[in-house]
Amino acid sequence: IERMKRIIAGGIAAELLFGHTSELYEDLYESGDIYSLWASYDLESDFGHFIISGESDRIETVEQKVKSYIAKIAENGIDKYVFESLKKALCGMHVRVFDKPSTLMRIFGQFYLQDMDVFDYYDTCGKITEEDVKDVINNLLCTEMAVSIVEPKGGN
Repeated sequence: IERMKRIIAGGIAAELLFGHTSELYEDLYESGDIYSLWASYDLESDFGHFIISGESDRIETVEQKVKSYIAKIAENGIDKYVFESLKKALCGMHVRVFDKPSTLMRIFGQFYLQDMDVFDYYDTCGKITEEDVKDVINNLLCTEMAVSIVEPKGGN
């Protein structure tokens, strides 16, 4: 159950920090710093990581804004209303998976291979606290980050 809690908290953290309704996303998009942005959280048996991806012509600006925003959230905490909304949305998305057999089978397989029961997800989701999410942010996002830039070939 602890592993599942960490996975769910990481998913909430990814949406809280980088989702289309986050302050960061709105700032980056409105200022023209990004064309797109998405993030995901993965927890393996011996490591966890966020992947933040997007398109931008202003890499250094985006990198600095991301780091500043993470530090702000880590220092000031999580807005309770936003946290509760994201938690409910994530739990609801999991329930909707049961309507899609192909997605459901993939999730059953993932959970089985990680020695977790997919039917524990919803109950565990309800037990996630703001502290669980803040812990993910503090442990994974407040450390050194690696930045990888992929540029198109010249001469179009």
